[in-house]
Amino acid sequence: MRHYPHVGPSPLAALTLAILALGLAGCSGNAAAAANSWPGLSADGQFVYVAFNQAVHALDPSSGTERWRFPAEAERNVAFFAAPTPTEDGHVIVGSYDKKVYSLNSSDGSVTWTFEGASNRIVGPAAVAGDLVLVPSSEGVLYALRLASGVQVWSFRA
Repeated sequence: MRHYPHVGPSPLAALTLAILALGLAGCSGNAAAAANSWPGLSADGQFVYVAFNQAVHALDPSSGTERWRFPAEAERNVAFFAAPTPTEDGHVIVGSYDKKVYSLNSSDGSVTWTFEGASNRIVGPAAVAGDLVLVPSSEGVLYALRLASGVQVWSFRA
C-alpha cells in the first residue's frame, strides 16, 4: 500500500482560518448599516423608551402601544445602542451609531437639537447633571453638552 503525504492545511488549521474569516467579515463594510443592536431601555412617568437597531420607540406603559418612533422611517446609517435618557424638562437624549446625539421632544419624538461633534460612535447612555448632558463616546471621550441647546461646553479624553 502506497502512502501519500498529507497535502493542504490540517483540519484544525482550516477550522481556525474559517473562524478568523468569519470574525473579520463582521468587521468590514458599513458598520452602522450592518450593526445588530441590543435594546436600550428607560422610562419616565409618561412613556417607556426603547432604543433598538434603527429606531427609538416611545411606548405607552399601560398598553405597549407605540406612541412615536424616531426616526419615523429607518435610515441606513442610524443605529441605536444606548438607553435613551429622559429629562425632567420633557426631552429624551439618545446617542447613535452615526456619531450624533439627539434631543427628542418626549411628547412627539421631534428633534429639539442635534450634537454632531463626536468623532466616533455613541454607544453608552447619556447622564444629566444640572444643565449639562454628559455623553460617553466609543473613542474614549466624555462630552459635556448644554441641556437646552446641545452646544458643547467641554470634553474629557479618558
